Amino acid sequence: MGRRGGSLATDGVDMPTAHRGPAAQTPGPVRGRQPSPLADGGLEVVGGPVYEYVVLVTSLEENLLTIAHLYRQRADVENAYDELKNPWGWGGFTTRDLLRCQIAARMVALVYNSWNLFVRCAQPERAREAITSRPLLLHAVGRLVKSGGQTTLRLTSQHAEASHIQNVLSKLSLFLSGLSNAAEQLQPEERWRRIWRRILEPYRRPTAAWLAPSG
Repeated sequence: MGRRGGSLATDGVDMPTAHRGPAAQTPGPVRGRQPSPLADGGLEVVGGPVYEYVVLVTSLEENLLTIAHLYRQRADVENAYDELKNPWGWGGFTTRDLLRCQIAARMVALVYNSWNLFVRCAQPERAREAITSRPLLLHAVGRLVKSGGQTTLRLTSQHAEASHIQNVLSKLSLFLSGLSNAAEQLQPEERWRRIWRRILEPYRRPTAAWLAPSG
């Protein structure tokens, strides 16, 4: 829904007898379509604009924009499983041994969760998939420098957005350093609570009330 170059349309339709209830909303994007090539190598001839319609039928009574928001949330949930199966390799293993499969699956889940929590802590205001976050934050050369009783890790990014990465990691370093400097005053539970508060900050912000039902 909300496809680029398209527009949203809605209408009320009657469901079959077995699904009677409130009139179903049918929101979907509408976009222009280019003439399609024919089997003989020619082009389809049309006398006016031709459109493609993608329709989502639902019995919800909420406003169209609210339904679109819920639809995007559903897609975000699906993205997590898609990431686990593809970039993280949770789609299958090359052994039929159940124990080895369980161990491999748990290791993948552990690394997946740890990496996502780190990325969220580094940049809470933006969700990033592994296909972009791993090259963004891992393609760097590290150097450990010890001087004056202090140990410093210097990272030199090879990414095109190196300046942006430096800003993100600098903010994360300041946040973690603050927890370390206040270690005497903060219990471990409180330090973890502050880390979780930073990670979940976008979800803790008050959201606008649900839009009124359509129609």
